[in-house]
Amino acid sequence: MAITTNHTVDARHHGAATNHSEPDPEVPERARPPRRFSADDKTRIPSEHEHLSRAEKGALLRREGLYIAAHRVWR
Repeated sequence: MAITTNHTVDARHHGAATNHSEPDPEVPERARPPRRFSADDKTRIPSEHEHLSRAEKGALLRREGLYIAAHRVWR
């Protein structure tokens, strides 16, 4: 029985140099600038947050790209 090895995968796991001609699909080409929130957002999001369950609150913060600390400052 013959065993085949994928050298590209093995090289990544061992820290060896890999072919850099192919872009990594998990890395965005450009970084996004920080999101800016309008005054309407800063009033809408906390009022919406108050009426949600715990799981829904987490989903709202993830959807809006916020940390809870920013939300607390806006309240």
